Amino acid sequence: MTIQWKDGHVSHYPAAWLRCNVFSESDPDPVADMPPQLWDAATCRDQIRIFDFNDLLSDDRALFALLREVKGLGIAIIENAPQRVGQLRRLAERCGYLTPCNYGETFQVEAKVDPSNPAYTSGSLSTHTDLTYYNDPPDIQMLHCIAQADGEGGENTLVDGFKIANDIRQRAPKLFDILTTEVLEYHDVGHDAVGDYYQHSRVRTIRLNGKGDVDKIIFSDHGRSALFRMGVDNVVATYEALACFADLLYDPVNVFRYRMRDGDILIMDNHRVLHGREAFTMKSGSSRHLEGGYLDWDAVLSKIRVLGQNVE
Repeated sequence: MTIQWKDGHVSHYPAAWLRCNVFSESDPDPVADMPPQLWDAATCRDQIRIFDFNDLLSDDRALFALLREVKGLGIAIIENAPQRVGQLRRLAERCGYLTPCNYGETFQVEAKVDPSNPAYTSGSLSTHTDLTYYNDPPDIQMLHCIAQADGEGGENTLVDGFKIANDIRQRAPKLFDILTTEVLEYHDVGHDAVGDYYQHSRVRTIRLNGKGDVDKIIFSDHGRSALFRMGVDNVVATYEALACFADLLYDPVNVFRYRMRDGDILIMDNHRVLHGREAFTMKSGSSRHLEGGYLDWDAVLSKIRVLGQNVE
C-alpha cells in the first residue's frame, strides 16, 4: 500500500506489515503473549517434561523446547547433570546469564549449624516464592541436586500460583482484589556472600498486567514482616485474603510433590511457581547439597526468539 500525505511525503507499507500492525487486533507476540498452562498436582504430574542436561548444552532444539516449557507450564525437570558445583553456570551461559543476589551468583543449600536462611536447615520449608524481600525478585530459579539426603523426606512441594490466583478470582473476587491492592512488607537480615545485608520490600501478593491478567505472585510466610502500613480497617480483610490464599496453597489437590534425585535440576518461574520442602533426616556420614541460581526473563525471552528463528 502506498499513501501520499498532505505534506507530499509518500509512504510504502507492505501488506504483511499492515496485517501485523492493526492496533488492538494485532497478532499476539508468540513469546511474550504465550498463555500459561495452569496446573494442579495431577495435571503437573502428567504434563511436566524431563530434559537431558547434555542435550541442553549441545542441542538448540532441546534448549528451545525447555525455555518454552518454562514460559508455558512454568516448570521443568532436567536430569543427568554432573554431581558437582558449577553446572548451573554452564546451563545459564546457554540461556543468558546468572542473576546475582545477596547469597552470591549461585548459592549452596546445605544444612548449617548457624543458618542465615530457613533453607539451610533440615526442617520443612513452607511454600513460597524466592527473595520476596526484593522489590523486584529474580525471575527464574534453578535448583541443582548435587546430593540428596540418604534418609527419609526432603520432597519438593510445588504449586502453580497462577492457578490459585485465578481460583480465588472466581470464588472470592473481593478477596482477590485485596491480594492485588494491599501492600505487604518482607524483610531478611543476615550475613552471606555479600557480607552483612538488610533487605526490605513492599509488594503486593498478586500483580496484574495491563490486560488485568495475573502475571506475578510474591508470597512467603517465613519472610513476611509483621509491619502493616494499611488502614487499620483493612487488616482483618487482608488476613482473610491471605488465609484463603494459604488454604489453596496447601490443598493436596494443588501440591505437586517431587523428590529430586542426584543430578536433577529443577527449573521454574519464580514469579509463578511456589515451592517448599518437606523435612528430612540424614544417615550418619551423608549430606544433602543443592546449588541454586537465578535467570533473567529478558535474557531468556530473547534467547527463545533467537532460537525460534533458527530451529523452527
